[in-house]
Amino acid sequence: MPQEVLSVNYRLTFLYTVALLQHKRQNYLSCVASGDASGYDTVARAGFGAAGVSTLSNRFFSTFAPYYRTADCSFNGWLLETRSGTTWVFVAQGATTVSPSGSGAQALAFGFEIVGKNSNNHVMHNPIYETNALDVNKYRDYSAMSATLKGAVDYYFNVGLTDINTDAYAWKRSRGGFFATRWLAVVTDTNEKLRRVRRIK
Repeated sequence: MPQEVLSVNYRLTFLYTVALLQHKRQNYLSCVASGDASGYDTVARAGFGAAGVSTLSNRFFSTFAPYYRTADCSFNGWLLETRSGTTWVFVAQGATTVSPSGSGAQALAFGFEIVGKNSNNHVMHNPIYETNALDVNKYRDYSAMSATLKGAVDYYFNVGLTDINTDAYAWKRSRGGFFATRWLAVVTDTNEKLRRVRRIK
């Protein structure tokens, strides 16, 4: 199936650094002007309310904080951009008040990806890089996962039906503007691009 045509007009990036290498977790969304510190609120899916864009990063970093430790990692905040033709233009940025809370050493060039489908039946990839999870596996049984991993899956796909307005499930869209519908798996493995950057291979 071909990639969806890019039709959304806003991109929110969460920035974090592991062992001196900065990573980006980019998300598409729709926004409306508001009194939020960013100047914008999210346009949420049915059943959820709007949230100020400046409030979203704390939820993201709190969800993934157990996968990082302060000795290796720092959380660098968020960046909101809007699309002008083929160019992304700066709108606002800010810090996060959340810090890493994990204890295990970072597994360099490893990571995991939370994969599912959107309402247009396209795959949605949600990679998280260089966590403290050092294994190669595929998780498909939600009930058998740890509470921390369930929280990560719920953040994007709301399998446990506990999500709130600041979770990505409420506001994140695909390139074509579609919301997530179902979770498929969590895949943990090495990342070949990061192995090259880290000069591991």
